Formats: sequence, structure tokens, C-alpha cells
Amino acid sequence: MGRRLAAQSPAADGPADDPPSFALEEFLPHRLSVVSARAHRMFARAYAERAGLSVAEWQVLSVLARSGDLCATDVARQAAMDKVKVSRAVRSLIERRLLRRAEDRRDRRVRRLAITPQGRRTQANVTPLAHALESEMLGPLGAEDRERLRAALSRLDRHLAAMGADAAEAEAAD
Repeated sequence: MGRRLAAQSPAADGPADDPPSFALEEFLPHRLSVVSARAHRMFARAYAERAGLSVAEWQVLSVLARSGDLCATDVARQAAMDKVKVSRAVRSLIERRLLRRAEDRRDRRVRRLAITPQGRRTQANVTPLAHALESEMLGPLGAEDRERLRAALSRLDRHLAAMGADAAEAEAAD
């Protein structure tokens, strides 16, 4: 099965009836989740006001604008999004004529997604807003701190992937 984490090992010291103190507000996964949720709400409000897009719709458009035609599974993988969110976003974007779906020429079972000219204009219109919001969000950090944050997040992401975090997500979705 999956990798056994050190935290799963029984504790060797300390009385069983005296659990250690735990401050959720200082627990890194919780802090990352809180910061992410706040940023998500800020971006969601701005995208909805500017273009009537959800964050998921913006992410799908951005992946396709950069990568070209892809199947929904590849979009989900590139954007690190849940397949259900991608599916809902794709359905909405197709209805609004920002995306189109077509059969793959090599494998007729596969449906590929492509951004339409209108979708490309919409995505391009929102991109400056995304950059401005990111800059505002990072406002309290100087250039050196911003680079350190990016580097630390990249190292942490690679480490979590090496630990099998992506596989754990796939198992949880099944």
C-alpha cells in the first residue's frame, strides 16, 4: 500500500493520558489552507467581477491558452485540480463558447478541449488582473522574500510529490 509516515509510529515516550498540546493555528498545513482560502476568495471575487469567471474556469482557460488542445484529464493534472471541478468548469466554458470540444484525430474515444478566440480574449483580459492581484497579495514581502517564498514552495511541492502526496490524493478520490 502507501508509504508509512513517521507520524504513524506509536509514541515511545510520554504518558498515554497526557496528550501533547496542539495549536492548530500554528500547524503548517492549516496555515497554508487558510492563506490559500483567503487568496482564493480574493481572486474569485475579482475574476467574477471582471469576466464572470470562477477561479476554476480561469485556471482551465489559462492551461489551454498556454498548452494548446488537451483532454480534461491533462488539464486537471497541469492545474492540479480535481476532475469534478474541471468538468464543471469545462461545461460552463463550452456553454459560453469560450472552449470547444472535439474528437482526437488519433483516438476517437478521446475528447480534446481547445480555447476559442473569444476564450483567448477573455483569458488575456483577465491576465493583467491576475498579475496585479498577485503583486498586491505579496505586497508585504520584499523582492528577496518573494523569491525565497517561491523557492521554498517549489522545494516543498517537490518533496511532497516524492513522499507520494499525489498518489494519496488519487486514492482519496477513488
